[in-house]
Amino acid sequence: MLRSSCCSELKHFRRLHTSAAAPRVWSRPRLLPRRPVNALKDSKPQFAAGYASSEIPVVRPPIGRAVLYFGTVALLSFSGCAAWSVFKTEKIVQQSAKQNWTSMGSFFIDQYDTRRLKDAERDAQLSSLHRRLIQLRRSLAVLPAVVQEPIIRAALSLAEWYVELPSYKQAAIPVIAINTGVFALWMLAPRLRFSLFMQRHFTARPASGRVYTMLTSVFSHKAPAHFLFNNLALWSVGASSLTVLASRKAWNSDVITIPDVIPGPHFFAFFVTAGTFASLVSHLVTALRWRATSSILKQATRSVPRASQRLRADLNATIRLANIVLSKLAQRASLGSSGAIYAAFVLSALTYPQATLSLIFLPFTAIPIQWGMSGLILLDIIGIVRGWRLFDHFAHIGGALFGLVYYAYGGAFWNIAKQQVAKFRQETSRPQFA
Repeated sequence: MLRSSCCSELKHFRRLHTSAAAPRVWSRPRLLPRRPVNALKDSKPQFAAGYASSEIPVVRPPIGRAVLYFGTVALLSFSGCAAWSVFKTEKIVQQSAKQNWTSMGSFFIDQYDTRRLKDAERDAQLSSLHRRLIQLRRSLAVLPAVVQEPIIRAALSLAEWYVELPSYKQAAIPVIAINTGVFALWMLAPRLRFSLFMQRHFTARPASGRVYTMLTSVFSHKAPAHFLFNNLALWSVGASSLTVLASRKAWNSDVITIPDVIPGPHFFAFFVTAGTFASLVSHLVTALRWRATSSILKQATRSVPRASQRLRADLNATIRLANIVLSKLAQRASLGSSGAIYAAFVLSALTYPQATLSLIFLPFTAIPIQWGMSGLILLDIIGIVRGWRLFDHFAHIGGALFGLVYYAYGGAFWNIAKQQVAKFRQETSRPQFA
């Protein structure tokens, strides 16, 4: 997850005691140096005069709302994707079963071969693509043949390429598509003048109070290199390790595991939850540092009136330092999928310890994936200790921690989610066949 300086968002600061005329509303305001905080009121830093609090809100980073938001995202993503997976499996079972069955309850009794189900899903996928190609040809019938043929051939080649992909790579395509769409918005933002909108709603800045950006920032990449590297890493790992976890039975060995016809729903739930958890870890670190610094600032401010002259100088230095720290924490922001990708790679390293990892700048050198991930995590720990600001190292550590925990409990949790959805469907739906 890449650090964002937030200077573009904080460009509305004004110089004090200036005599220059106010700029026109359509002109770009000048970037001015940050001023240290001079006072603290209600645990919020008070910036220089002219700060537009309505445009750039600075609040104490919330903790309870952030944790509650993560829990809501995790619950909705896993329940929704579990329903998606169960309904997809049920549809394929109904199409491939030799005998009709009345409800999803029979699915817990009959053990359909997973490979046969995946073959049936592939046939259904080919049929769907064939129908879409026919619809495309009909919609292009008004165009000349010289225009139709290149479009039809390109669509056919794209369909064949998609079908030939392994299922674990197909699972990564929706996430990469969302990343690409958000990246396109970042590229268009300067020309269409909605950069501030993107900065507000697709960058996780804890001091803004917008906890939903913990999720939206996961799909957000502003720099082309950041976008390219993250999506290449995402494409390389895909949902390979989740196919193994999904085959594990739930904690209750008496309950039969529901197979995954496609790994896409599982991977999307995992990616969204892992990315939001990585953002939450970074958010909590900033929130705790904010509270600790605010407490020091309050104590120092209260002690100044009754302190001696020598001690007052030390307290004033402490106040200035605390103001600077709060000012930097107010601007701290991050974006990117690196936290979720860390979780996917840690999960792959634990699931396939014999796999190797090739670095993009050393493509001809392969190292064991466990060594590679251990080295990256060690670099993040060093970055935290040394105070490096280029990457959000706490988000990387949070993603790695999520991958570790998911390796131990994720497969069982996913199976339980699917079982609950299947039972709910069995209890609320009527039999489809006599």
